[in-house]
Amino acid sequence: MAYANNIPSQRIKTWVLRHFPDAKERHDELVIVSPFRNDGKYKFNISLTKGQCHDWRGDSWAGETSVKTSKRNCSFFNFVRLYLGCSYIEAVKSVMGDSANPKDFLYGKPEDDETPLKTVEVELPSGLETIHDATDVEGRAIRKWLMKRGYTLEMMEEANLQHIGMEVYWPYYEYGEMVYWQSRSRMNKIYRFPNVKVYGPDGKIEGQTEVSKGDFIYGFDDIKAASYMILTESIFGKITIGDQAGATGGASVTDEQKQKVKLIGPKDGIILSPDNDKAGVESLSHNYAVLRPLGYKMYYTLPPKMPYMKDGKQEFTKDYNELIELCGLSRSEVRKIHDESITQLNDVSLLKLRVASVAPDRLRT
Repeated sequence: MAYANNIPSQRIKTWVLRHFPDAKERHDELVIVSPFRNDGKYKFNISLTKGQCHDWRGDSWAGETSVKTSKRNCSFFNFVRLYLGCSYIEAVKSVMGDSANPKDFLYGKPEDDETPLKTVEVELPSGLETIHDATDVEGRAIRKWLMKRGYTLEMMEEANLQHIGMEVYWPYYEYGEMVYWQSRSRMNKIYRFPNVKVYGPDGKIEGQTEVSKGDFIYGFDDIKAASYMILTESIFGKITIGDQAGATGGASVTDEQKQKVKLIGPKDGIILSPDNDKAGVESLSHNYAVLRPLGYKMYYTLPPKMPYMKDGKQEFTKDYNELIELCGLSRSEVRKIHDESITQLNDVSLLKLRVASVAPDRLRT
């Protein structure tokens, strides 16, 4: 049986005929009417042996985010993701069945793919206990703190949040597998990160590397592909905003995180939601420059600077999570504020932000 990107040819054929029963067979290809055009012409080719798709009128339907195995053709799984409007995991299961492991079909394995497949191996420290059902004193205290920051018990369980003493651990997942973690002490802002082993496509260990949180997006698996996505600075920002949000772990998006965005393929746009402070506002210019070449529409939103009292002195909030923690708003109320303040990000809006940064009060709402 012929394989393409580790996909059996028969699996491709079965999936295509299920969704496009009028497909025409031609040699080792199936030809269909493009679902991305309304012209009724059979000019969209799907190769059964190469696992590639090509529209003879141009592959703009796939965008720059397409995982390409040549300069012209786009991967079959990318086509499935965009057609169904689903995540990578859902696309794999749609073609290969519910028992399939998406990691086995990740781009990078074909010999003609310029991006070699690498996998990471990381483990959580021993002795950790889950937080959502913790009965010890520290676990109950952490759970109460997280709930004050917007978490529910269900969210803690789904995110597999764990602790040891007063230290909280957040695992990072990609395609259902843990690839990284970070921890923070409940008592202070001391963070810890793992040493990560990286394996090359030949299965050999490439040694300890300088892998950091900047290589990943926290909440990657929570973001539905071929839709829109929201990028926050912190994990608390991600859980506050909720649907379609991921955390970069810092104000500036890295080149590695740009590659993660390409895998998700947010065809409806990227929304940057930084903190409303000097670093956050300045990051919009940097992140716009990094992400705009992907070709997606870009937007931004800044959290309102709402007043609160601290030690008898008036302060102002700077991030969306503080609206929950310090002002008592609910997650749904914060999400409404977030969505109503979304503004298109372009050269004109960036200029206005720079002008407003000279007079910070203009950024308060």
